[in-house]
Amino acid sequence: MKKRVVHVISLLMALLMLASCSSGALGDPKDSTTAATPAPETTQAPETEPPEYDRIAELGEHDFQGAIFIISDENADPNCNTPDETLEGEIVNDAIILRDAQIAEKYNLKIQYEKDKYTPRIGALRNTVLAHEKYCDLFYGSILDKIAPLATEGLLANLCDMEALSLNENWWSPLIYENLRLGGKMYYTIGDISPISYRAPAVYYVNESLLDNYHINKNEIYDHVENGTWTLDVLSGYTRDVSTDLNEDGKLFTDDDFFGALNEDNNLTAACFAVAAGVNLCTIENDEITIDLGTEHVINAIEKLSGIISSAARSSNDELHKAFKESRAIFMMHYASSGYTRYREIDFDYMTIPLPKYDENQKSYRSMINTWTNSCVCVPVTADTDPDGIIMEAMAFWSYKNMRPVAYERALKMKGSRNARDSVMLDIIMDTRYIDFNAIMEFGDTLTPITDTLFRGQAYVSANTKRNKLAKTKADEFTQKWIGAE
Repeated sequence: MKKRVVHVISLLMALLMLASCSSGALGDPKDSTTAATPAPETTQAPETEPPEYDRIAELGEHDFQGAIFIISDENADPNCNTPDETLEGEIVNDAIILRDAQIAEKYNLKIQYEKDKYTPRIGALRNTVLAHEKYCDLFYGSILDKIAPLATEGLLANLCDMEALSLNENWWSPLIYENLRLGGKMYYTIGDISPISYRAPAVYYVNESLLDNYHINKNEIYDHVENGTWTLDVLSGYTRDVSTDLNEDGKLFTDDDFFGALNEDNNLTAACFAVAAGVNLCTIENDEITIDLGTEHVINAIEKLSGIISSAARSSNDELHKAFKESRAIFMMHYASSGYTRYREIDFDYMTIPLPKYDENQKSYRSMINTWTNSCVCVPVTADTDPDGIIMEAMAFWSYKNMRPVAYERALKMKGSRNARDSVMLDIIMDTRYIDFNAIMEFGDTLTPITDTLFRGQAYVSANTKRNKLAKTKADEFTQKWIGAE
């Protein structure tokens, strides 16, 4: 084991150091423009910075005596959450190997992945746990169709009972902790422990090569995001009256025209924009889920959004990405995953920024995750939760400090003009990852009126009101199952 750790470290340490220096993610950012000052003529000892916080050290020393920590992933393809068996030069894959090797050595354990791609893992997990047998210690999967049903079936452990987990910290997700904790129980979450979580949030991609043509200043965009002034009004100012019928056929069509901003037009996209604009798809108070999508703020936000974003005519969703890659759109809304996949070979520089807030009074950005990504984590109820909590917390914190900047390096690898502000944008996005129960369950089909208003021009208030009663019934039924599940 020690030979393997040393070998992995030697190959990766230079990259980790490079990523930390360029992103600032491994420590407190420093102002590189500050000139050196001479030491004062005094015998007083110079002030020293406080040591960097180390959650792993805080967890203490533990010896798990060679125990096997089993990780199962619904999608076992390499370069997702499950690493390849050997170092292959792919930086995120190799960082997972490094993390696992260091955690395994520290706690005297073995980390083992279930790698058979053809095993129906959800079914295997369900059947094994129902037989009161251990299936795995940690499970990765998508929330929407894989993990959510397991929670209300009583098959998952309550993460809030795992004392080592700091679920409200940034190496997990504070906003998700706030929204997925009901009756003192939380059965799944998202965090840096899952490399795929870096691909899950909704983002805007901005084509830098087009900015000067439309009198948009790149640094001004950075400033808006960093200062909390990146709002729908600012976006509207950049994109208003920009779309152009290039072939002069009398209609705007994604396949051959130019657009200020592009996006898909489904429920998930609508929810991402609404959430970013401060809309709570549901709230929790006194262990009760409330769905109130008829408030003044919700109506105002949907009205403002409908005047800025739209549904572009197209032959397929692929044409949206083609338009962006062909420099026929300034802004493209999709998920961070496209920076790793669709836009890897793009021949111009682009920015990755959060979706805009409603206005400057909104407390923070909110980056809703794609509920179809394999970024959710849970623990089967038959696992040994005490040691598992320590191991998971250590893995999450290690990933937050070390893997996150490496993931940024991969996402930004093709950017010739990469700078520290790019990583600041990604940190803002990752630290504001968001999901709530209605985004997952869509109680009473309450997201459809938002979609129909934003993308199809239909009336919102009456359509939403019709769904209120069913939404409450479905939410109450879910709450009873959730609280009584374990």
